[in-house]
Amino acid sequence: MSEKTVDPQQLKDQQRLDWDAAAAGWKKWWPVFERSAQHVSDRLVELAGVAAGAYVLDVATGNGEPALTAARRVGSAGRVIATDQSDGMLAIARERAAALGLANVEFRQTDGEALGIAERDFDAIVCRWGLMFMPDVKAALRAMHQRLRVGGRLATAVWAAAGKVPMISIGADAVRRIAGLPPPPPMRSARCGSPTSRSSAPHLPAPVSRTLPSSISRSLSTSPPRPTSCNFGATCRRNSA
Repeated sequence: MSEKTVDPQQLKDQQRLDWDAAAAGWKKWWPVFERSAQHVSDRLVELAGVAAGAYVLDVATGNGEPALTAARRVGSAGRVIATDQSDGMLAIARERAAALGLANVEFRQTDGEALGIAERDFDAIVCRWGLMFMPDVKAALRAMHQRLRVGGRLATAVWAAAGKVPMISIGADAVRRIAGLPPPPPMRSARCGSPTSRSSAPHLPAPVSRTLPSSISRSLSTSPPRPTSCNFGATCRRNSA
């Protein structure tokens, strides 16, 4: 039996609807989530070389990270543009920015693969836990690369294998057991998160300088704490136009 072909646009449309529907829950629980996830935002900002006065793009910002972390780092002389496909999640991000008094960050609704923004020449581009949801990772990375200035840096992070991300896998496994559902097919995130794929993908446009992917593991805010692993994708610097 041949594998069913999934239309990429239908997949993205459904993802947008799902994230919009989930936004109310994220509005309630984002403080708990971000207490465990802040170290990833900090690391991405560090890897991307974000400094005071920098011009930064955050792709697939969700509830506003790592855009807000970057906005605090760049200060009043810098600027951050953050994008996401979900208006519901962006509403949370805007509320968070307003509560923090951050006037140097702007949120835009757009497809993470196409990046429908006119701005170019970013000093740094960051993407936390977004690439593994995009049907065409190459197109997404190409769009990001085209928007970096010469010498600019891109830093990404994706989930590790499901067994190392209990904050996702435990709940999903419980629902499947209760509902009597079969195990899911291999997730597309395996392409970004598996040890084998990290060595060859993503395929970044040349010319760039590359830093080998790395991993980070931290304990979640659970009782008892559970270690969660995150793989940092290729960190690259654009060398020329």
